[in-house]
Amino acid sequence: MLCTLLIPVGAISITSSRTRLDKQFKNGVCGDYDYVHFSPVKGEDDNTKYPLFIWLHGLNSGTFARAQLQWYGFSNWASDEYQSRFVNAGGCFLLAPRASTSLINSWSSDMCSSLKTTIDYYISQNSANIDMDRIYISGYSTGGTMVWDMLTRYPDFFAAGMPAGAIIQPLTTGLAKLDKVSVWMFACDIDYYGTADSADVWPNFNYLKATSNNLDGYRITTFTEAHYADGSKKMETENGVTRVADEAEHYIWECITYDMHMADGSVYVCGTTVD
Repeated sequence: MLCTLLIPVGAISITSSRTRLDKQFKNGVCGDYDYVHFSPVKGEDDNTKYPLFIWLHGLNSGTFARAQLQWYGFSNWASDEYQSRFVNAGGCFLLAPRASTSLINSWSSDMCSSLKTTIDYYISQNSANIDMDRIYISGYSTGGTMVWDMLTRYPDFFAAGMPAGAIIQPLTTGLAKLDKVSVWMFACDIDYYGTADSADVWPNFNYLKATSNNLDGYRITTFTEAHYADGSKKMETENGVTRVADEAEHYIWECITYDMHMADGSVYVCGTTVD
């Protein structure tokens, strides 16, 4: 169950083929989970401390090995453009576990302890280069719900979390634990899953801003619609008729993975201040 360090031979642009980006990720296993991972370490003499970014997939997105890379364009995060954005390091470890032990390949709160074990194991295998003060966790849909679960379960472990389209929102008893954790929330105004739409996410943001001393640590980004990068939407075919899928507006991961694009050319709406 060893995690093999990946030594990049050179920067790969986000404009490269997805196959080239996918090959930057190695496979690993620990306990209940297999995972894909990327290392920014540039050689045996590299003693840089890099952040660790953990990504949790959504429902039914872990049905086969390396499915995390097929969905969500997660390998984009290994591109030179995205890696260069991690300031003071110029790179970041990437870890995407797979919830293969679940019948629906999804995350649930009773998996927090076992997932934490896998994260701890990965860190132990790369301890010389991981900055323990910069452990970040993000996820989409049920993975976004799991982000909230992990943040409220281990608030002293994570520096920041990014729940996107979380299906279940946390209770204020959980939010009250996040005084020192930065959180960036993502939602679509008209998400098919009502508990994940902007109306249900804004109260979390407002609560954290009103009760925490970490006033600059919370951000919310809301999308009026969710499009693929080319402007199209998720389609579905039923009874021979093809139409925009009911849950198309839940697909905000596309907006995030491809740099928070919007089809009308705007970037995004961000509510970082409270009047």
